[in-house]
Amino acid sequence: MSLNTILDLVLPVRDENSRCKLPCPAQTVPGGGLIPQTGQLLSGLIYTQEQSCSCDSLVLQAAVSPASQGQKVLVVVGGERWARLPPSWHLMPAADPGVMERISFLYPNSMRELVQFTNEAPADSLPDTVIVAGMEEIIEKSEIGDNKCDRKFGQSFAKFAAILHDFSLHCAERNDQNYSKLVAFVRFNPRQEKFLSTKLKFWFPEVWELFHSTIVCKTSPREMTVKFFLKDDQYYLESVTAK
Repeated sequence: MSLNTILDLVLPVRDENSRCKLPCPAQTVPGGGLIPQTGQLLSGLIYTQEQSCSCDSLVLQAAVSPASQGQKVLVVVGGERWARLPPSWHLMPAADPGVMERISFLYPNSMRELVQFTNEAPADSLPDTVIVAGMEEIIEKSEIGDNKCDRKFGQSFAKFAAILHDFSLHCAERNDQNYSKLVAFVRFNPRQEKFLSTKLKFWFPEVWELFHSTIVCKTSPREMTVKFFLKDDQYYLESVTAK
């Protein structure tokens, strides 16, 4: 089965013949959300409610995979700089020095600062792939005052998603492939997840929830689960199933 999925960037979900191992599509029907699906952008969201998980490894791999193919990658980070690289993924491209040279990191203090960057980025330095780590941290830095309710967070999340899609489409229109990728990572608290979980597909056609050793698709026609495990400072794919 030949499917486009953001998991191509982070997990070895294709066999030796480049056929996707996922048993069903991971995306909602194009045009079913609030963000127009033009065919120029592959976008998706990976969210978690856990404080300690493999999220950093997925962020790194999402950047390394396209960079290993010669693409320019921008990683927008809401948290602190890594003290060391997180564990890698077995059978996926490695974070070699030459690959890392194609990856740039941005640490905005607010969404306004990110918008300023997107408006001023030179055309010859636009990325082919945009990775966003810690959306919630950038949103929290942008909020002013004490009125930090779930509805306000949801409004800021929707605005953030629109900014990212607009920038990624802008990049697609100016690169040789006329195509770009966007993968966003966010950590929700239980209230935020309850408030937003049914709405995420409006902004991202592909949505996955990350747990300690599994990642579950929220936009597939059947519940699709990918299991993995950590061994000797490297993650391995264990199984792919659908109910």
